Amino acid sequence: FQAEDGIRDLVRSRGLGDVYKRQGFGTLDEVFEAITLIQTNKAEKFPIILVCSEFWEGMLDWIKKILLKENKNISSKDLDLVKLADTKEDVLNILEEFHNNYAFSPNF
Repeated sequence: FQAEDGIRDLVRSRGLGDVYKRQGFGTLDEVFEAITLIQTNKAEKFPIILVCSEFWEGMLDWIKKILLKENKNISSKDLDLVKLADTKEDVLNILEEFHNNYAFSPNF
């Protein structure tokens, strides 16, 4: 979906989670920082949503193969922090499922 949909900005401004679209190194840095903050208990668990599964699947496959299976640098729970979405509806469904299942307090 298009950036002008505004859902990414709405989700972030309301503190509902993080939504990342296909970008460059800065976005990768933000994604890994968000995962690390949750993983190290420096931040409360929140949804991390990667939009455009085709773009992100290669990276996630590498993480599963190299970091999880071959080197055991992460646990499978770490991968549960990240969800893939391709449409606005996917993003909204992920957010709804998360907020229905976790005691999470948005900042509004």
